[in-house]
Amino acid sequence: MLVLSASDNAVLLDLTTDAAVTTESYSDWGLLVVGALGNIASLLGNDSAQVTFTIDEGASADIVLEASATGGLLSLLSSMGVMVQQYSAATDAWTTVIDTSNAQWASLLTIGSNGVTLNVDNLTEGTYRALAYNTTLLAVGSFISLDATVTQIAAGILVGETSFSGNVITDADPEHGTDVAPAGTVVTQVTNSAGDVVTVTQDAATIQGTYGTLTINPDGSYTYTLTDIATTHLGQTDSFTYTIIANGVTANASLNISLGTDINAPGNVITVDDAASITFDATVAAIDNGVSSQNDLPC
Repeated sequence: MLVLSASDNAVLLDLTTDAAVTTESYSDWGLLVVGALGNIASLLGNDSAQVTFTIDEGASADIVLEASATGGLLSLLSSMGVMVQQYSAATDAWTTVIDTSNAQWASLLTIGSNGVTLNVDNLTEGTYRALAYNTTLLAVGSFISLDATVTQIAAGILVGETSFSGNVITDADPEHGTDVAPAGTVVTQVTNSAGDVVTVTQDAATIQGTYGTLTINPDGSYTYTLTDIATTHLGQTDSFTYTIIANGVTANASLNISLGTDINAPGNVITVDDAASITFDATVAAIDNGVSSQNDLPC
């Protein structure tokens, strides 16, 4: 029985990013919006507790919104919800983008001992407002405190070494050793994470990955080139599956291009995943702007 064995590949590329990280805090205190689901936004008034913030063009942000209650409202936290709306200058209107009363957003809300907390990651550019509400009439007349922390990552790019070359069959990795395969072993096809399959011919094959392109030859030699250099891709992985054949026996393994994360793939008999790790030295400037007042926009 023919056994093919492939060892892991690991490489560190020296990349940096020019992206800046800013942390801004917003707070407001006012009346809690109380009403039936589907009618919450229409009940928002000038005295209602709400926070408004803007994410810059090309940036993304992680949001933490805390709604703190007191008195009798503490017994009504199970009927609390949080809504986030985005403003459109073209229509001069607000559109709901997150409402924790909907199942798809419910997991973002955490109920604590004195309020609720909403955590949202990767919110894109735009002007937003956030508010808390309660669907129980017993909450009418209650006041609530809202505090929002907006951690914004500016539009930046990755610069430095953005490519890696290796061989999925004959690589000689200094840590994991050399692959074991009989003479004549060749790569016949490669598949990306989307399921697209490309046949590897004598002229090589090029396939588009999630963040870059992979060009691979029948002898196993390949070059991966990172083409999407947005800072937000740090920590992601571009994965490919390749098929090799030797003396009529075929086997599959994965080539995982890790963007800033080391891959610890297990070493097994038959074919083992080849992992090329691209580690980014992504030093960013963190700026804390402190407490900011709410930006008022028309309701």
